[in-house]
Amino acid sequence: MLADPLILESVNALGATAYSAGHSTWSFVCTGRGPTSSTYRYSVSSSHYIDIFVGHQYGKRNRFTIRLTETELVTDPIDSTKNSVKTSTAYVVVDRSLLGAGTNETKMLQSLAYVCNTFSDAPSLVSLILGGQT
Repeated sequence: MLADPLILESVNALGATAYSAGHSTWSFVCTGRGPTSSTYRYSVSSSHYIDIFVGHQYGKRNRFTIRLTETELVTDPIDSTKNSVKTSTAYVVVDRSLLGAGTNETKMLQSLAYVCNTFSDAPSLVSLILGGQT
């Protein structure tokens, strides 16, 4: 299991860049731990939070997952007297064989992070992909 300060530091860095609404620290809660997974919740506000899931599956192949799910209660665009839950999810899965293949996962993930870190470019690769281009 990850040490709480390590995951907290990572998400505070995320909050400082992606959710810069004046948050110096976020409300942090570990909402679940098991033998092969942990879930953390970070409250941006009372109606807006981010869940982080870190899990592992061991079998014929080993799978390592990091998933962020953002949940926010927003006003329903059709009926302004009601609220609706809006969610978005992003995740990374590293899937490798047991035979030792894939020893460069760190370099592979660093390359993926480099591609995803192009949000400031206009138009960025990520914005083009999220716009439906392949």
